[in-house]
Parts: sequence; structure tokens; C-alpha cells
Amino acid sequence: MVTADEILNQSSVLIGNGDGTFQPYVAYTTGDDSRKVVIGDFNRDGHLDFAVSGSAGVSVLLGNGDGTFQPQIFYPFASNDNPYMLTADLNGDGILDLAVASTGGSSGTDTAGFVSVMLGKGDGTFNSPVVYPTNGYSVAVEAADFKGNGVLDLVTTNYYASNISLLSGNGDGTFGPYVNYPGDDGARGVIAADFNGDGRLDLAVGDQFVNFISIYLQAPTTVTLSTTSLSFGNVAVDTSSAAKTVTLENTGTVALSIANIAIAQGTNFKISSNTCGSVLAAGKKCKVSVTFTPTQLGALTDTLSFTDNAANSPQTVALSGTSVAQAALTPASYTFEETEVGNTSAAHKFTLKNNLPTTLTGISYSAAAPFAVSTSTCTTTLDSKKSCTISVTFSPTAAGTASGTLTVADSANNSPQTVSLTGTGTSEAVYASPTSVDFADQSVGTTSGPTKVDLFNEGSQQITVTSVSASGDFSITENYCMDGVKPNSHCYVDVVFSPTESGPLSGTLTFVDNASGSPQTASLSGTGD
Repeated sequence: MVTADEILNQSSVLIGNGDGTFQPYVAYTTGDDSRKVVIGDFNRDGHLDFAVSGSAGVSVLLGNGDGTFQPQIFYPFASNDNPYMLTADLNGDGILDLAVASTGGSSGTDTAGFVSVMLGKGDGTFNSPVVYPTNGYSVAVEAADFKGNGVLDLVTTNYYASNISLLSGNGDGTFGPYVNYPGDDGARGVIAADFNGDGRLDLAVGDQFVNFISIYLQAPTTVTLSTTSLSFGNVAVDTSSAAKTVTLENTGTVALSIANIAIAQGTNFKISSNTCGSVLAAGKKCKVSVTFTPTQLGALTDTLSFTDNAANSPQTVALSGTSVAQAALTPASYTFEETEVGNTSAAHKFTLKNNLPTTLTGISYSAAAPFAVSTSTCTTTLDSKKSCTISVTFSPTAAGTASGTLTVADSANNSPQTVSLTGTGTSEAVYASPTSVDFADQSVGTTSGPTKVDLFNEGSQQITVTSVSASGDFSITENYCMDGVKPNSHCYVDVVFSPTESGPLSGTLTFVDNASGSPQTASLSGTGD
């Protein structure tokens, strides 16, 4: 063990025997008013060393590894009354450092106090002390990570001021200005621990004048987010959206320690800017901006998470967006109504939309026969997020089903865009039956009995008959076709033979209508006696 003697200005080392007893002490000269001893391997040689704080400075004695120590290396500074010291790695470099709390004045003075920080060099020597003021008459110091950010902070007890001072660590061995917390009379010893199991370090402070132990539970930090979801809408694949921003506000009374801000998958959504840092002061706000850069088509989601020391950590923001093609031609397919061969269908409009954030260029389009582009509002360029239309018609040249493609070429990465086109050409199946009538021999000057000739409509459209006539020595006595013929129906006329001379005679029965095969005919023949 090692003891400090403030009267003799020395430290005593007693080597243990292993049975709870110790060998006689060996004294080592240390500084004036030697008070506090700390032990550690200051030069990283595997041997324990010790340091002693006194009223005029700090003595460091390096161990030889055999229970003996080298003469002191003394670091003078105005520590004054009641110096208290600790050793810890205050800057995270793996080397032990020293922090000394001192009163800065005589007993009864509550207006002066400080903490002196000496960063270790790793070879058993230390840098000159950097002095940080406290609230006054500091008699103890504790180092702990109170913010949960992996950085040590310092707390001092201020005896006559009856309070404690918290100095937040910056992670590099330097510390910010103190923040005071009131306490009871004669605040003296201090330890840090999680007394209520909430994952945050608290403090216990011994109060000399009132014989109390005061417990300081760390106040839970509370935070709010400006939104819990960000929706980016439709964004063209392989392009980036405008940034959307989330504001994080520390609504608590103590600083917020931020461990991490990240997007879970991070493939299609990216953090574009972040003003939060690792610590957010009480009552302050910071902002995180996110962009949507989809790499695949479809609805996409992810999660932005804030991990910190607030009670509701992690705080999350749902991210969503839909990736669309850079250029879209809709609808993807179309079937025209049945159209009679030789006619042209009504035009159908197709829409080309530019989903890019930039102008779509090099636009051209075509449709193969029997389909054709009739009109278009598209030019060779199309502004961002704008649309134009292309109208296509169907002109069948033969009965039956026809197929084709509307093709649009442009500067989008999914060029060309296409539409599948289909249509059915119809032929009006209109015909006379029978197609020839041979009357029996008939005496000149007389008239035969009637023979019926039908006009059949096997098409899908009603036809209109404009005239029915018979030539030569043949005539029509009854006509039931002038009202038109419905689909899959027929009409008929009665034809007679009235020869005006002897010998073979011929003529033609003719139906004139609006069917594609008009006129339809039947040949007439007979012999006059």
C-alpha cells in the first residue's frame, strides 16, 4: 500500500506479505502537504507507479517492478489547500492522465476553485497542467461518462459553496465551462453510479456539515422529432429527389448525447446533411436532411434512426418513396374496337410522361401498319415532370386479328418505351343467294311465277340497302330489303320472267348497299317459247 503524509511531506510504501500483514514502510520524498495518492501504470511498462498531490503540485514516482520506486518527478502548480486527485484516460488515447481538484484559496473561501488536468505522454511524464475554474473550494473530483457518448466528464464538489460543478468533456482531454448544481452544506466526497437502473450515471455526494449523503439522479433527457415520416412520392429510378428535412429538438434540461444517426439499409435513401454532431445542448435543435435515390423500380421504404441518451431512444422516422421509370408510356397495351376492312378506327391517345428532374430529349415515335400515328402533342423534347400525347388509329386491310407496336425513343435509360397494339378487322359477309336463277321455258308474252332471291348479312354491322333492280326480261314483284338488313339476318325479293321474244334470254338481279362487297348480284336466265 501507499500512504501520503502531509506533515512529513513524504509517502510511505508498505509491501504486502500476502497474509494480510505488511513489511516496514519505505519512505519517499514527495511534495509539500502531500494528501492524495493515485496508482497506475503511467509509463505502460507493466509496473505500477503512483502519484501524490500536494499544496504546491504533483509528485510522480515510477515503479521499478520490485516494490521500489524512482525519485519523484515533481510538477509544480498552485494547487493550494486540500488538493484531491484522480487518474483516468481523459482523452481516450489509452494513456493515463491526472486531474487535481483544488480549493484555490484558504479555508472558508468559497469564491475560488479549479481543476488542473495533466495529460500523460505514455512515458511516465505529463504535460503541463491546464486549469479549469470551478465554483469554488473544490475538494473532490470524479471522472465519468455522464452523457453516454463515450467521453469522460469531470464533477467537483465545492465545499463552502455547497454545490457541485459539472465540466463536460470534449473527448480530447479538454473540458467545457462548468455548470453548477446546488447541494447541501459542506459538499465533500463524490462517487458516480447508476443508482436507479435507468442506464444513466447518477451522483452521491457526502455533505459534511449536515451529515447527509445527497443523491443526484440524472434527469432524463427528452427529445422530439418534427415528423415521424418522410414521403418522397414518385422519383425516377437512378435520379435523386430534393432533400427532405427532419428537425431533432432537445426538450430536456440537460445536454443530449447523440451516439449515432443512420439509415437502416441506406441503399435508396441517403443522409445528405447533418447538423446534429455528438452533443445537442438543452433547448437546442439540429437538422438531418435525407434524399431518395432509387436504384430499383417500385415502392421502397427504409428507416432513419437517432440513437442517443434520451429515454425514448432510438427515435425513428419512416422513409418511403416510389421509384418509377425515367419515361413512362401509358397505357402499356390497347385493343381497338372491331373495324371494317378498308375503314379507319377512332384515334386512341397514349401519354408519354417525363419523370426525370431534367428535360427529356431526342423524342421520336412510330407505329407499324395497320396502325398509324394520326396526331401528337409531343415534340423532340419534353420538360421535367411534363406529359404529351400520341394518337394512334387502326386501319385493317384484311379481316382477322392484327398486332403491332407503338414505339417511342428518347434519352431516358428505359428507352425505347413501347405499347402493344391489337385490333380486329371485319368484313361485311353480305351475299345474294342463290347466285343464279334459271327459269323454266316461258311462252312469249306471259309471266312466270315468282322465284325468291335472298340477301344475307353475316357481318357484325347492319347494312343499308339503297336499291334492288333486275335487268332484261326479268322484274321484281316483291321487295323486302329496303328497310336494311340486321347482323346475322337476311331479306328477300321475288323475281319473275316475262319473255318478249323466243330463245334464250338473260339478265342480272343487283343489290346496292353500304357493305364493303356492294353490289351483290345474282345471274338470271330463261328461254322464251
